Amino acid sequence: MPTPIDATKSALRAQVIAARDAVSESERARKSRVICDELEAFAEEVAAGRRGLTVTAFRAMGSEVDVSAFVRWALEGGWRVAYPCMLKRSEAASTDVPGLPVMRFRYITAAQLDDGADAFFKHPMKSYASADPLLAESPLCEPESVDVVVVPMVAFDERSFRLGYGGGCYDRFLPRLGAQAQIAGVAFSEQRVEHVPTDAHDVQLPRIFTA
Repeated sequence: MPTPIDATKSALRAQVIAARDAVSESERARKSRVICDELEAFAEEVAAGRRGLTVTAFRAMGSEVDVSAFVRWALEGGWRVAYPCMLKRSEAASTDVPGLPVMRFRYITAAQLDDGADAFFKHPMKSYASADPLLAESPLCEPESVDVVVVPMVAFDERSFRLGYGGGCYDRFLPRLGAQAQIAGVAFSEQRVEHVPTDAHDVQLPRIFTA
């Protein structure tokens, strides 16, 4: 059953998405490039000259920050990159919460990004069965192997709490990361709010890159 805080989050979510949508496409592109530059510097610091590390990113939906430039930089630099993939709820494991969305990460390649063929990451909200042919060339990425996590968000506040889309997928994913994982949220400055209402399960981000 929805709670009063759920209603507050829903109203704030609609308000901030409208503000984000109001930013011009050219300005969003400029801001996204600034954020990607910051992510690249951050990732270089984390890597400290090592190669073959793993980063999770995401495909922008609507007016979200576009991190595709960072993804290409990472792939060209020898990083492994994984994108979120939503699974059908019938595929939930014992570690998932019954009735809630099921998110896993799967590796992608530069060739997949450039290929005109269909791919799971081109449909961020679609749910797949594990045996779907579209997933065959994208192995699972286990949370324990991730070195850098780039987290999308709807809103954030000065305490570095984030408001997502309401499914709780990242709140369940982030605690499963290994000790080496470095987490970075990304958002436009227009998405900053005075206060994000929080529940006990909401995760505070260690850093947020914005422009």
